[in-house]
Amino acid sequence: KDYFLTPEGVSKLKAELEKNRLQRQAAAKSGKTRAKSGKKKEASTKTTAKQYIRELEKLGQPVPDHIRELAR
Repeated sequence: KDYFLTPEGVSKLKAELEKNRLQRQAAAKSGKTRAKSGKKKEASTKTTAKQYIRELEKLGQPVPDHIRELAR
């Protein structure tokens, strides 16, 4: 989108930036975006591993060591 530096062009640009910022905030709040550190990803892997272990134990199956490692 091209915005010429007219007063209405500037206000359009500002509105667009504000809208994007609000969308980003909403996405971050709902946990859709992942922080650059990847913390969320690790947490979800850990949780998934825990759930998997729970399922295996319910079925009385042996739990592989590498899965236990993930759940730490």
